[in-house]
Amino acid sequence: IGSLCDTPEELNGANICAASLAGELVHIGNDAGVPEWSLGRCEGDCDVDSDCQFGLVCQQRDANEEVLGCTGHGITMEDYCVEPEEENHLILMGDDGFPGDDFPLGLCEGDCDSDDECEGNLRCFLRGE
Repeated sequence: IGSLCDTPEELNGANICAASLAGELVHIGNDAGVPEWSLGRCEGDCDVDSDCQFGLVCQQRDANEEVLGCTGHGITMEDYCVEPEEENHLILMGDDGFPGDDFPLGLCEGDCDSDDECEGNLRCFLRGE
């Protein structure tokens, strides 16, 4: 966590409340300790994409690999939510019309239930049916 505060010399060394700098890795919780869809960009620990806010994916790490688009080292073997690297990566943007601002869905975005939830001439590909 970085500080955006000007610190007078006489207060150097004092602990202060500060916000995370944009893109800095932040540990929010472990495994099942985070509610579904709650983790933002560069936040962890996620286990699956549905731990991340809509439009983000969970980057799985084996050790202390760099986290795409984020700064800092994070916690070893912890996974973090990031923006997908590839354009054709399936992204979960919403479900059952929520959040409404994300509908209609674009190419490779889900979760759709009908063609009406897809943008333009895109069609909803119903897997498993």
